[in-house]
Amino acid sequence: MKPIKLIVSAFGPYADRMPEIDFAQFEGKGLFLISGDTGAGKTTLFDAICFALYGETSGIYRDAKRLRSEYAKDETESFVDFYFSHQGRSYHVCRYPSYDRRKRRGEGVITEKEKACFYCEGETPVEGVSNVNAAVKELLRVDVKQFKQIAMIAQGEFDALLNAKTDERTAILRTIFMTEGYQRIEFGLKERRDVSYRKCIHTEQSIVQYLKDAMGEAESDLEEELHLLQKRADESKSAWNVEEFLDVLGRLIETDQESFQKKEAEIREEESILDAKKQALAAARTKHDLLGQIEINTKKLKQAEVYVQDAKLAVENSLKAEPRAEELRKQIHTISGDQEKYEQRDSLISEIKELKKTEALLQEEGRQLGIREEELRSRITELEKMTSELKGKPEELIRIRTVGERLAALQADVRQITDYKVAVYNKKKKTLLEKQKDFANKQDQYHTVSVKRQEAERILDSCRAGILASGLVEGDKCPVCGSRHHPELAVLPEKSVSEEALQALQEQEEETKNAKDRALIAAEKEKTALEAWQEQLKADMLACLKHECSDTENYTGSTPEELFEDLKKLQKELDDRTLKNAREEKNVQTECDRLKHAQDMLSLARGKETEALNAAKEGYLLSRQKNAADLAGKSAVLAALSELPYADWRAAYRALKNARKEAEQIVGMIERAREDQMIAEKRAAEIRAALATLKKTFKEDGEDKIKMDIESIQLEVNEQSEKVEKLRKQRSDIYYRLQTNEDRRANIFALKPVLEKYRRESAVCTRLYNLVKGQTGKGRITLEQYIQAKGFDRIIMAANRRLLPMSDGQYELFRQEDSLGKRSNTFLDLEVLDNFTGHRRPVGNLSGGESFQASLSLALGLSDTVSGDLGGIQMDALFVDEGFGTLDRKSMENAMDILVNLSGTNKLVGIISHREELKESIPQQIRIKKGKNGSRIEVDNGL
Repeated sequence: MKPIKLIVSAFGPYADRMPEIDFAQFEGKGLFLISGDTGAGKTTLFDAICFALYGETSGIYRDAKRLRSEYAKDETESFVDFYFSHQGRSYHVCRYPSYDRRKRRGEGVITEKEKACFYCEGETPVEGVSNVNAAVKELLRVDVKQFKQIAMIAQGEFDALLNAKTDERTAILRTIFMTEGYQRIEFGLKERRDVSYRKCIHTEQSIVQYLKDAMGEAESDLEEELHLLQKRADESKSAWNVEEFLDVLGRLIETDQESFQKKEAEIREEESILDAKKQALAAARTKHDLLGQIEINTKKLKQAEVYVQDAKLAVENSLKAEPRAEELRKQIHTISGDQEKYEQRDSLISEIKELKKTEALLQEEGRQLGIREEELRSRITELEKMTSELKGKPEELIRIRTVGERLAALQADVRQITDYKVAVYNKKKKTLLEKQKDFANKQDQYHTVSVKRQEAERILDSCRAGILASGLVEGDKCPVCGSRHHPELAVLPEKSVSEEALQALQEQEEETKNAKDRALIAAEKEKTALEAWQEQLKADMLACLKHECSDTENYTGSTPEELFEDLKKLQKELDDRTLKNAREEKNVQTECDRLKHAQDMLSLARGKETEALNAAKEGYLLSRQKNAADLAGKSAVLAALSELPYADWRAAYRALKNARKEAEQIVGMIERAREDQMIAEKRAAEIRAALATLKKTFKEDGEDKIKMDIESIQLEVNEQSEKVEKLRKQRSDIYYRLQTNEDRRANIFALKPVLEKYRRESAVCTRLYNLVKGQTGKGRITLEQYIQAKGFDRIIMAANRRLLPMSDGQYELFRQEDSLGKRSNTFLDLEVLDNFTGHRRPVGNLSGGESFQASLSLALGLSDTVSGDLGGIQMDALFVDEGFGTLDRKSMENAMDILVNLSGTNKLVGIISHREELKESIPQQIRIKKGKNGSRIEVDNGL
């Protein structure tokens, strides 16, 4: 990635649209300087590039949400327009930050949301913040944090890349060397290992459960053996030997099968005895039942003889009605001959009656049509009046809904502040107090150690003077002041301090001082962050309180706490207004529904209903004319048929029907009487024969003897039934136990190969995962880190080519190779070799200037290495923000030589610095002029 052009507008300290910065004019020498007063906006140019690409600033102390220039006018838009090239193609990204501005119409503040658009020559533009972020990341193949480490050394972050830990550096190198595949292999193996292990455990648990479900015969040796095996399996939760499980279950099954067969034979034998006893009982009961039948049949015989006499009398009486039946037959013949005439007359009478009813209905229909016509006119008038009254309701509904949407948006902003931003503000206040307390503790520790060091120096100086004075005599020359006269010699103090103890106190003082300084920086950083968050929180709360939907006069708070109380009042007010607005919307919506219904009904009344009414009136007139003609014709025919004796066919038919019914009843009565006589005589003969047979059967056995036989046999049947039922229950218990054990044995047998398969798979996946994860030996390095280490060594070699000349041959960077076997992985951590002392030490122990040299060298080495790898990341630009203030003149000249040589290799290098030496040695400059109305940009191409 190489910058081509940058345009900023109302961004940071720049009040309006600045002249474009053409980076292409710097490509001749490649090195350019950005200079200006403190706070003029030098670093803002780097912020603009980083914000254009990723939506974030280049430093950790600048908030991307407060990029709108305070000097900008309301009509000036804030944006960054950045043009750059990458791998031979040109790109262009334009991004607008989020900011608040006054409304162009009316009062209040409106929030402009963040917008972004990404252009590539020959392709469709990409719009939307998240879409642009993803497109830039996909193109450059680094996220914002990695971009800042590779292409930008931002102010206050010189040692971020240098002091990155192994885990952080692994993420950077993963993108550089495209080692995601090794990480996916590691995750895939871990997942397969875990899945196979879980399946193995689940299968073992199933086998153990099946074993626990098995049963044995109570108080048997096999049951005791099964119980011990179940207890052992339950305690271990493991199927250690499936074959042993299957063997015990097999022996249980064999034993139960033998027991079941024996029990079956016993039951068959006892059931045959029971059946014989039941048959004997049934025979005895049959005899007893037949004894009672003699008395019953005697009574039945007497009754049957009475029925025979009654039947004979009924036959004689029925024969007396035969003459009446003949008379009825003649009457039936006469009426049947006139049937057709009666039916014609009845039909005419019915038709004339219907025609008269129709006439009455037609008259009523005419009256109803008149009423219907009047109602239609009235309804049309009412609907026209209703539509006129409700015609303004749709516009009122739109207005109410617009108010509701604004209230909902303001409610969402208020909830965001009350639920999230205020909580973050309180958390930051708490964090600041903790860091200030930590600084006070560190300061007290430093003061205590400093006092001890000063006392030790005083004691040591006294010791030195006493030792020198112990051998002096009057006239000898003093080795300190040269005097030969010694009026008062120094003496050794009671306390003594060694040089080593003093040096230890000095080192301790230096450590506590550094700890105090770090605590102070941390507290100041947290205080700055809190103040920035507080200002943003106040601005957000004021924006809500001054919203057009709020009553500004009711809210007068100024501090965050007062504003928060006002905001809670506003939230309650918004809830009430929202509820009221919803009720109004519901009422107006009901009115709009009424208007729509009235319009539909009016259209229907004027159209289809009016047409239907006219058609009904025409049909009514035609129907009345036809009905009158039919009535006159049928009345004439009816007058000719008036001589028949009966009033109508229905009366004649009733007479005919009654005659037929009476004749049929007489004939049926005679036939039934004769049939009843035959049945009664046959039944009496059957009862006489049965009674004679029963009396012959019980000549010898009496009733008392039969009852005694029944009671004796019943007792024997009951005892045998209990015996058979007991045997059946024992057989059922054996069968249930046998079925359970066979089912569990089959389940365990089926799961045996499954368990073996999962155990093999789990063992293989575990070995492979431990190998890839680096857990097979003493080392704790993953396969991915091992691959990255080889590429990282090349980066370090390239960095040392810069660091050695920059540090006059004193320092070289090395990767920690003695970290294998430690609990924490530091395989990709860095250490520095001091060639002057021959010792290695952590890079965190370097001074500020030395850290800058090492960071700059590592960034250059990283850029050189990845740019030379095909398919890797190409960065043709490097930005250095400050940092040169920590270098002495010699170190700065060495760093400049490196950067000048680097810029000659088709790489663009930009530097921010206040150093006059850089202003004199770098002719290509971007100068920032700070003024009362914002800063201005001047570009000098050095010609």
